[in-house]
Amino acid sequence: MKEITAYETSDGRIFTMKNSAEHHEDDLSCSQRANALLEDGVSIYEAYRLVRPKALSIPEILKKVTKDTKLSISHWQCRDEAGYMPKYFDTNMEVFVHGNTGSWSGSYGSMVSLADLASYATHKNTVFG
Repeated sequence: MKEITAYETSDGRIFTMKNSAEHHEDDLSCSQRANALLEDGVSIYEAYRLVRPKALSIPEILKKVTKDTKLSISHWQCRDEAGYMPKYFDTNMEVFVHGNTGSWSGSYGSMVSLADLASYATHKNTVFG
């Protein structure tokens, strides 16, 4: 039998390497700050830029996307109306998008990358398309 050292992060995850736990804590902190900014009405672009200032590329269209923006995501829905909205950032700084615009199973949501979110924002039935 041997003793092992583990590190528990504030969200309860267990890591065997200290640097992995520290990296995850940093990710938690960034997502929490970004979510607070999003709740205050800041755009996805600005929230991401403020918590990850060294990010290489963030699609410009995301300057227009806030938590109140309605998006059309054609492969999730049965109607043409926009109704999916960004809800929060996860620790990977992806965005959870959720809504109900006629999906066969009711409301639906999923994590999406910034690139996919930008693509949805430019869809013809979204307010910017």
